[in-house]
Amino acid sequence: TGIRRLIHTMGERLDLLLALAYADKSAARGKDLARNLNDLEDYTAEVLAVAAKEGAQLKKLPRLVLGLEAVDILGLQRPGPDLGLALDALMEHQVDGAIATRDQAVAFLQEWRKQHLR
Repeated sequence: TGIRRLIHTMGERLDLLLALAYADKSAARGKDLARNLNDLEDYTAEVLAVAAKEGAQLKKLPRLVLGLEAVDILGLQRPGPDLGLALDALMEHQVDGAIATRDQAVAFLQEWRKQHLR
């Protein structure tokens, strides 16, 4: 989910981001202020609940495939934008819990190659 990706991406800065979001919403004006703050509080509670349950794991996901290995798996001549796209997609699936092992990561990259590279 997006929450799991947020926790992974922000790592130790998650609390600061949530505080900044609250400060930003609090400084807003308008008739929707109370509703917006309530929505943010609900979202923050959801993020913090997931972070409490899975945060340590999400913040330190292992690299299942190293960059140079991925270059070979993808059949690339050298690292470049395609490698970055593939590794980003792999990490997204890992964060979402769809990929947990090296074998799954290799299979994902092989399939990604078929779908995205010529």
